[in-house]
Amino acid sequence: MSAASRTGSLRGARWSAQPRIRGLLALVGVVGAVALQGCGGPPGALDVRTYPAEQQANYRVFENRCSRCHDLVRPLSARVGQGGWEAYVTRMSRHPGAGIGHDDQKSIAAFLEFYHAQPSAPTEEGAP
Repeated sequence: MSAASRTGSLRGARWSAQPRIRGLLALVGVVGAVALQGCGGPPGALDVRTYPAEQQANYRVFENRCSRCHDLVRPLSARVGQGGWEAYVTRMSRHPGAGIGHDDQKSIAAFLEFYHAQPSAPTEEGAP
């Protein structure tokens, strides 16, 4: 077999494999998009669409900051007395890598106070 015919057959094999690879990549992309859509955020994430706008904003800070170190279920099911969330969040902010500044501490504490004052907040049985 000549070098030209070998090159042609290799080139043909390479070109015929590309549509299969593209199809596989497209399938992986679709499956990944569907999987991400079903995630709904970090473990313990809440649907806060019915909350006041200020609490929705506070929740976004809470979700972003607190999920760096642990599931959101932890603070959502924690038993802290009314008015105690500021100290709780301040203590958490001191952990290395928490990245929770003073303004974020206030937002997170305000959200947790609001959340735990709701009738649907978890009881001793656990998280929402």
